[in-house]
Amino acid sequence: MRKVLAGLVVMFLAVCLPIPAQAVPIGGGTPMAAGYAFYPRVIRLEHQQQGNGMLVAALVTNNGKDWVGAIHHSTDNGLTFTKVGEANDPDNKFGMCCHTLYELPQAVGAMPAGTLLWAASMGADAGAGRQMSEHVWKSADQGRTWTFLAEVDKSPSAAGTWEPEFTVATDGRLVMFYSDETDGVHSQKLVEHASVDGVTWTGPRDVVALTDTTARPGMAVVRKVPDGSYLMSYEICGGSHVCEAYVRWSTDGWNWGTATDAGTRVRTADGRYPASTPTITVSGNTVVLNSMRVRNADGSFAAGDGKMFFGNAASGHGDWFEVTAPVQIPDPGNGVCPTWSNPLLGSADGKSVFQIATDYDAGGLCRAWPGAGAAVPVGSRSAVEAGQVFLTQYQQHLFATSSTGTLRHWFWDSRDGMHNDSWGTAVAGQPVSLLYGAQQHVFWRSTSGALEHSFWDPASGSYHDTWGTGLAGDPAALVNGSAQHTWAVDASGNLQHWWWSPGQAVQRNTWGSGLAGRPSALLVADAEHVVVRTTDGRIRHIWWTGPQGFRSETIGSDVTGDPVTAQIGDAQHIWATTSNGDLRHWWWNAREGWRTDVWSTGGAVGRPAFLQVGDAQHLWHRTTAGELVHVSWSPSTGLVRETIGTGITGDPTAASVGSSQHVWSLDAANAAQHWWTEGTTLRHDTWS
Repeated sequence: MRKVLAGLVVMFLAVCLPIPAQAVPIGGGTPMAAGYAFYPRVIRLEHQQQGNGMLVAALVTNNGKDWVGAIHHSTDNGLTFTKVGEANDPDNKFGMCCHTLYELPQAVGAMPAGTLLWAASMGADAGAGRQMSEHVWKSADQGRTWTFLAEVDKSPSAAGTWEPEFTVATDGRLVMFYSDETDGVHSQKLVEHASVDGVTWTGPRDVVALTDTTARPGMAVVRKVPDGSYLMSYEICGGSHVCEAYVRWSTDGWNWGTATDAGTRVRTADGRYPASTPTITVSGNTVVLNSMRVRNADGSFAAGDGKMFFGNAASGHGDWFEVTAPVQIPDPGNGVCPTWSNPLLGSADGKSVFQIATDYDAGGLCRAWPGAGAAVPVGSRSAVEAGQVFLTQYQQHLFATSSTGTLRHWFWDSRDGMHNDSWGTAVAGQPVSLLYGAQQHVFWRSTSGALEHSFWDPASGSYHDTWGTGLAGDPAALVNGSAQHTWAVDASGNLQHWWWSPGQAVQRNTWGSGLAGRPSALLVADAEHVVVRTTDGRIRHIWWTGPQGFRSETIGSDVTGDPVTAQIGDAQHIWATTSNGDLRHWWWNAREGWRTDVWSTGGAVGRPAFLQVGDAQHLWHRTTAGELVHVSWSPSTGLVRETIGTGITGDPTAASVGSSQHVWSLDAANAAQHWWTEGTTLRHDTWS
C-alpha cells in the first residue's frame, strides 16, 4: 500500500488539507487531543521505577512549523490524555512519516530498562534527491524530553524506507524492522537491523522479500505472544495481493524463517480476512489484530469493515475470530485518515482491548479517537440465569424448598387463580427453574448431595434424572442455544459444570477450585460468565468462550453472601453481602476497570435478587431482622432504599411481569410472601 499511497501520505502530512465533513466515529467519545492527529501509537509502561500502568501515546501532528511526535500520558486507562512532550527531529522539515514508540524491557547498552524509544522515517518530502533514513530518539523521563540516539540506516537513492518497529531479541540485541524500497529489485521488502547499544547497527537483513518482486510486504508490528514466541504482523500489497494481513513467528526475535515465504494469512474459518495497515496486541491469552479493512472470502468488503478486530487464542496459529471494535468507523476506505495503522493495547488481565482510531471529525480534520471494549469473540446470544420463578402466557410459577425438605411449586393462573403441588422430597437449599420451549425444568440439590433434575412436558408428562453427585452448594442454571447448563460447588470446593443438548448425554467439566456457596451465571455475546464466592471471602469471576477457553479473575474481600451478577449495557455488575451487613456493589467496563460502592449498610444478609427495568437497577435483600429491603438506582434518582416487608426467612427471588416488578420470599411458616407493583402502588399477598 505504501508505494500506491506514499505521495498522497506525504502531501497529506505536508499541507493537512481538510476534506468534506464526515460522520464522526461511533463509540470514540471525545478525541484524545486537540487538532490534527495521524498514525497514533500507544504503550503501557511496565518497566519503570515509578509510573507502571500509565499509558503513553504518540501522535503525528504539526506544532505550527514541523511535523513532530506529540507525546501524551494517561493515568486513567485512556479516559483522558495530557500532552507532556514532543519528539522533534531536525529533519522533520523534510517530511516525517510513520513513527513508533517502544519501552525497553531490559537494559540495552547504557540504556536501562524502561527507557522509551521513538523512531520515524525521515526525509519523505525532501524531493527528487531525497535519501530517507530511520532516526531513533530516547527518553529517560517517560517521554517528556528526548535526545537523539542514532541514524539506523540511510537510503542509497530516492527510494523510500518506511514504518520502523522495535523489539529486543532473546540475545539482548535491540532489533529494528522497517519496509525497504531501496534494493533496486524488490518493489518493497521487510528488513531488520540489530544493535547491542542502540547506537551502532548491523544489517540490513531480509525478513520478507518475496520471489514476486512486485509484491510489497510492509508495515511490520512485533509482539511477544503467550506461547513465548515473537509474532510479526504485516501486509502484502502489490502483485496478486490486496494488502492482506499475514503473520510469521520467531523463537528469538531475529530469525523469522525463509524470507521468500509469504508467511501465514490471517483469516477466519469462513474465509473473512483483515487487509491493509495491520497492527497487533496481546490481551491475556489472545492476540488481537486491527486492520484498515475487513474483506469477505471473495475479496469484497465485509459488513464488519471498520467495526471489527480479529482475535486468536493460539498465539496466531489456526483460524481467527472477530472481535467488536469499541470505536466504529463509518467509512474506513475514505482516504488515508480513517483506520490508517491504528494501534491496539491489550489489558494484562485479558478482559479488554484499548484502541486509538483515526477518523475525520465533523469538520473534515483527521483526529484520534480512543475507546476500549471487551476482548471476546463477536456473539449474538445472551441470557440471564434462571431463578426460582418463570413465566408462561397466563401463569407465574414459583419453586421453593420448605423447612421439611419438600420441593414446593406454586403457580398463579390469570384465568383460574392459585394452584400448588410438590415436585420432590429430601431437598436441600433452594432450587433453580427454567422454561425450555414449552417444558418446565427444575434443578436442585438433594440432602445426599446429588444434582437432581425434574421436568414436565405438556405433551408427555413428568420426568426425573440425576445429573451429578457430591454437591455442597445450590445450583445456578441457564439456557445457551439448545443447551441446558448448570453450575454448582462440590464438597471439595470445586465449581462443577454440567450441560446437556438434545441427542447427547449429560457432560461435565470443572471450572475452578477453592470456592463455596451458590454461583451466579449469565451469557453475554456467547461468553459464559460465572461468579462465585471463594473460601477466603472474595469473588471469583470465571468466563469461557469456545475460541479462548477459560479465563478468570478474583475481586473484592470480606464477602459472606452468595453473589448475583448482571450485564447492563457494556458493564458487568456484581452484588454481594459482607460480614458487617453491607450490600456491596462492584461493576466493570473496559475503559474504567472494576469499581465498587455500597448500596445498603448494616443488616443485609443472604443472596440478593436483581431486576433491570429501563435505566433503573433494582435489588431486593433480606436483613437479619427478617425485613425485605428494596434498593434501586437510576441516573435521575441515585440510590433509593425502602423496607417493603417483614417476617421473611428466605432469600428473595424476583421477576418482571409486563410493567410490574414482582418479588417473593418465604416466611417462617413456609408460605411465599409476594409483593408487586401496580404503577406507583405496592401490592402484597401470600401464596400458601
